[in-house]
Amino acid sequence: MPLRWGEAVVADLQSAQEACVGHLAPFVSRPLVDAHGREILDPSGRPIVGVVPNPLKDSVTDFKIPPKGGPVTLAAQGSAGDEAELEFIIDSQGDFDWTHIVGVSTGGYTLHFVDPGEQRRLQNFPVHSGTVVGTGRRMFKLPEPYLFNVEDKERRIVCRVKNITASPNTIRLTLVGRRYYIRDAKPDIDVLIGDSIGRRWRTNTYFLVPKEVDKFGIPPTLAGNGSARRTFVMDNDADTSIMKLMAVSTGAFSFRIKEEDTNRELSNGTLHSDNGWGTADFPFFLSDSWFIERNKRLFVDITDLTGANNVIYLTMAGRRLELR
Repeated sequence: MPLRWGEAVVADLQSAQEACVGHLAPFVSRPLVDAHGREILDPSGRPIVGVVPNPLKDSVTDFKIPPKGGPVTLAAQGSAGDEAELEFIIDSQGDFDWTHIVGVSTGGYTLHFVDPGEQRRLQNFPVHSGTVVGTGRRMFKLPEPYLFNVEDKERRIVCRVKNITASPNTIRLTLVGRRYYIRDAKPDIDVLIGDSIGRRWRTNTYFLVPKEVDKFGIPPTLAGNGSARRTFVMDNDADTSIMKLMAVSTGAFSFRIKEEDTNRELSNGTLHSDNGWGTADFPFFLSDSWFIERNKRLFVDITDLTGANNVIYLTMAGRRLELR
């Protein structure tokens, strides 16, 4: 039976897509029509609704982007060649909605993503790979898909990586998402995809680390049984909604988190690091997103529990509201 497009169908498809941040709905419901394009009515005069394949699915696929030139091997920390710039190219075949980060390496490293086309950083400082790089078994999901509108030209994202181990480090980093092949789609599908994925208010992924780190994202070493305060600063560019917390450290630590301006804390006592911070593979998801307005600061008070020097990398992941 032929399918007819209309405002109700478009709205139905858009709501189905927006409800599935990670996946595009394979089936949608819509009023059935006869061979003449007239809606089929039940005895009471109401349209009969049926379930049909989502027309967008023919134009959307999973897609993975390795860096240009392939894997990179970095020299030991402190040696020449212990950092490099990776370039990920999105060609002009169709828009790319970046949803996950995966990677394999022989050691830890820090990374810093920049979108040159939009002149936008996706974080305030470099972040530790163990907090945002997952694996094929457990991918790290971005808090918000990051859309690259190619519009008949290449787009790219640049990632600066820095080895933080005493040995050479081979890094195989991959961006995972979905590809929209708009130019291969029928005109009505082209319009629907364009309306669904861009040209509107949209949030984008953002990673936050404490301001106490150095330019490579490396934090000060916490002395055994010592305590320190880490400060997360929201700049004046956008409001931030924090969704999950990740940490990599050389030992266990305790912590408390509070807002500077309100003195509100996220717990009524001190917590063990394993009870409030996850990893890239297993992030700690907040029970509700934590909305922090621009120009606000968060304090994380940490104390080492090992009795030995402890290097603690903290990362908060969330979404920032911007006009796309």
